[in-house]
Amino acid sequence: MAMEADAVVQILLRERLRVAAIATAIVRDVHAADDIFQQVVLSALEHRDQFRDADHVLAWAIRTTRHRAIDLTHRRRMVSLPDEVLDLLEAEWLEAPGDAWSDRMEALHRCVGQLAGPAPNYCR
Repeated sequence: MAMEADAVVQILLRERLRVAAIATAIVRDVHAADDIFQQVVLSALEHRDQFRDADHVLAWAIRTTRHRAIDLTHRRRMVSLPDEVLDLLEAEWLEAPGDAWSDRMEALHRCVGQLAGPAPNYCR
């Protein structure tokens, strides 16, 4: 039985910071990461008949975000984190509950967004 579209969207919006942080860590562009997140939500709606539960949606979204971000870095010839580091990050993001990471993800999102300029105090 396919998951309802509303349920898929609610899961992804609840985990938005975590998923967007993965994209941001790879592409190092907050706006591109937001675009990737939006693409992942649309793609999840198209694939919602494959999802068993919320954990499956999140795991799929994290993996899809990672692949889309890596594809973007290749197209733009950007430097990305090594695969070993991405594997470690992905494992951590899959295991941690959403609430435990929300503050850290928000800080990471802000910090990566500031990479073009001097790092603010909260990034040090």
